[in-house]
Amino acid sequence: MTSVYTKFPYLLRRLLRAAVAILIAWAITHYFTLNSGAWLMLTAIITSQPIRHAPLKQSVILFFIIMLAMLFGYGLMLVSLPYQVALFIFLGLFTIYLIFIYRLLTKKHIFYLSCFLFMMLLATVLPMWFATSIDNMLLAVIIGAVIGTLCHRWIFPSKLADAFRYDLLPILHALATYADTIIQGFKQSGTDDITVLPTVGSRLSDQYKIETILQRHYPEWVYEIGFNPGLRGGFRFFLIHLEYVIDLFFALDNQRQRADAAIYRDMSPLFATVMEKNKELLLVLINFFEKNVLSEINDANSDFTDDMQKLEQALREMTAGNLELLNISDTYLALTAMFRDIKDIRQLLLQLVAAL
Repeated sequence: MTSVYTKFPYLLRRLLRAAVAILIAWAITHYFTLNSGAWLMLTAIITSQPIRHAPLKQSVILFFIIMLAMLFGYGLMLVSLPYQVALFIFLGLFTIYLIFIYRLLTKKHIFYLSCFLFMMLLATVLPMWFATSIDNMLLAVIIGAVIGTLCHRWIFPSKLADAFRYDLLPILHALATYADTIIQGFKQSGTDDITVLPTVGSRLSDQYKIETILQRHYPEWVYEIGFNPGLRGGFRFFLIHLEYVIDLFFALDNQRQRADAAIYRDMSPLFATVMEKNKELLLVLINFFEKNVLSEINDANSDFTDDMQKLEQALREMTAGNLELLNISDTYLALTAMFRDIKDIRQLLLQLVAAL
């Protein structure tokens, strides 16, 4: 994928945007000799860093947060609280935030409240910031908010489609790697060759990698209130289906570990074939999000049902004379669950490919 998201990582773009905002704010402070330059530059930095969804709305919220923190600090100065008392008030609020509030908040609310507490800390330890008139401080905050909002809109702006691709690619690559591990597990079940055996460590590593990537890259901003209505439906459709696919991968792998490989050895190549086709669909998704090109399926004549029908037929032949064992054998139950999981994966991936 050729875009600003591959040339400049997300954090680097935010740093560059903040640097431009600081430069503009400093220039205005210097050439117009404003007395509240610190407020202007700080407001410009904070309002230039909203999360991707509804950036204009977030910039307005951040503006009001800064205004509230500034008025709080100005009030501390007017009542002439001793420095130790003011610091004690701030530390008390911060302790309440960490113990009782932090874990109940989303990332967005944590960001907002952290900005407010940071501004309160500055108001507590830097009372000289309030030495000027309230009018000058208000003017500086307003100008800084305008600078920050314009920088966010024009300096490396958030292109939602590219951001969505950027966040999804690590998840899809991790799923493709996990599919390889599952395929190798099925192949090992159908052979005595121990060289194709995936270790328990590799399985757990793949699962841990997916969970870690989901924590770092999952685009939660798609579900935020105020997100672009034109893109919301398609993005959420894709994410919901992808979540189901991930859950089914985990369930399929766990069921495979429960089953006795000696019992379903003859069916293992069929399971491997179906998973290879599922991985091919994953690669179609990866290729689309990386290069914006919808690649062709290797077997253009395949309707993606032949391999599933063969697997289903083999499963019926195996369980036809052993129906009574379904109540006592974990293997037969696991095989049935594996077939349902792998079939659901196929259906979900086909829906995702069809939606591209």
